[in-house]
Amino acid sequence: MIAAFARTAVLMALCWGGAAVAADAPAAKAADEKGYREFVIGSAKAKVTIIEYASLSCPHCAHFQAETYPKLKKDYIDTGKVRLLYRDFPLDTRALAGAVITRCVAPDKGHKLVEILFAKQQDWAAAQNPLEPLRALAKSVGIPEEEVDKCLDKKELVSSIMDERERSVKTYQIDATPAFFIGDQNLQGDAPYEEFQKIIDAQLKAPAKK
Repeated sequence: MIAAFARTAVLMALCWGGAAVAADAPAAKAADEKGYREFVIGSAKAKVTIIEYASLSCPHCAHFQAETYPKLKKDYIDTGKVRLLYRDFPLDTRALAGAVITRCVAPDKGHKLVEILFAKQQDWAAAQNPLEPLRALAKSVGIPEEEVDKCLDKKELVSSIMDERERSVKTYQIDATPAFFIGDQNLQGDAPYEEFQKIIDAQLKAPAKK
């Protein structure tokens, strides 16, 4: 059961290569579950909201982060036009472990670690034993090794991530990453910047909904 997926199970999966996470995997809530905390980038007053579902081990997600996201941030997020909600959709246990660490710590460190895990994806996601590079990358943003280990012990946090993944499958029929919901428009895959630009500009020009 996912609810019993504590640090020992995570570490075993990491050491043995990391099995895929089933889309219909059970995700029972822990008694002290506080709910899933997404990363929010941009102004709450932005006219357009983008919801991104991504897996930290997904090469297409890493490519979006490296090539398209900086342009979106400069042109739309930093100018107050767009707000981005980043949500986890782990495709394997490696991505799940990374997500657990990023959600466990302070939001500023967590979001910075997300960016580093995408930028250094080959250094940890493809490693035979990804735990050591994960610890090293976490340490680079001020997260000590002992805190990483404590994070991987948090069953309720694993449950909340898997609950959100399960909810996204049922609500949006997501089966691959990255997946984006731009206002009322669905954009699947690692689309070029121009496709985002076209959808965003059209929504910015549209009259506000009452």
